[in-house]
Amino acid sequence: MADYEAGTVNHSDLVACGVRLSSRHGLAWEMRDLLAFAVALKERGVEHLVESAWYDSNSNCCYIEIAERWKDDMGLWAVEEAAKIGLTQYEWNGVIQHGEPQSRDVGDEI
Repeated sequence: MADYEAGTVNHSDLVACGVRLSSRHGLAWEMRDLLAFAVALKERGVEHLVESAWYDSNSNCCYIEIAERWKDDMGLWAVEEAAKIGLTQYEWNGVIQHGEPQSRDVGDEI
């Protein structure tokens, strides 16, 4: 077993709070980040703005796909706020950003 396999989950592609979440290698911490992001989106009522969020395990960066019909929506600030809260590292408008370290348990919120 490769070293990274010890910290992986079997399902690296799922939908939570209406957002498709995926991770290249199914790393558990990436899935935790993605779930925290989905919960933060739902808390702000902007989950409908996000089509998907994908963690590239090779670069440890999450890429957020905004739904095409909402690309000019004023609520996008809340999506970025949710990313800062839920994701360790993410791309926003072509720039790599860093969020808060994760200590939040999202198990009861999904």
